[in-house]
Amino acid sequence: MKRLLKISLMVISFVSIIPSCLSSQNFPMEYLKGHNAARAKVGVKPLKWDKQLESLAHEFVNEHIADCYGMYIPHHFGSNYGQNIVHNPNRVSAASAVATWVAQKQNYEPKSNKCIDGNPASCHCYVQVVWGASTYLGCARGDCDNDEGTLITCYYDPTGTFPAQRPYLLLPKDASYLELLANALDRENWSLVQFMSSSYSGYDTSSLQQVKKFTNLPETIMYDLREGSLRGLEEGGTTKEIEFKLQK
Repeated sequence: MKRLLKISLMVISFVSIIPSCLSSQNFPMEYLKGHNAARAKVGVKPLKWDKQLESLAHEFVNEHIADCYGMYIPHHFGSNYGQNIVHNPNRVSAASAVATWVAQKQNYEPKSNKCIDGNPASCHCYVQVVWGASTYLGCARGDCDNDEGTLITCYYDPTGTFPAQRPYLLLPKDASYLELLANALDRENWSLVQFMSSSYSGYDTSSLQQVKKFTNLPETIMYDLREGSLRGLEEGGTTKEIEFKLQK
């Protein structure tokens, strides 16, 4: 697996979730199903299970399982991986933990690319779940010692939740915009594609004349370019896909 060296913000979610039937198993599909259902709704590709990330998740759970309540993890910089965490005083399943992160969607405003209440912790777990550039997932679950509930964590590679980037492409309901974007893709005008794909918030076509050279294409766009299509969430909640053919 290609490891991308990124500075990441470890997003931690210590929240209460509704108790459900206990699942003591750690099958990958328990985690992948909820993640990929949420990702499909915003037009990003499904995650794949990774044994190395699963091993890291098990190491984390084993390290903290003896004293879940006493665990304190500051924001972590310098890691190659993103991480979501749930500690629940009740015994809950992997699916319940993923549902908790996905539920933060209600706190995320796609157009502004910010948490609605201004508190990054209220939506960043959801943003990591649907981060388009994240490709691999590995998770683990454990029952805490001394009846302290359940600890569940997932690792993501590459990491996500960079404030200056969007987790997925937001497409405005504007045919001329879509035509212009498709044309930029055909001409491999990456600076224009980057500008249009990452900067939409009250998009103004006249400002395109002021576009300067950009050095890198956002990872969320790069992954889709390799497949010959560009998918995004249109304003209003409809997933839209643009097909294109790159000129060689």
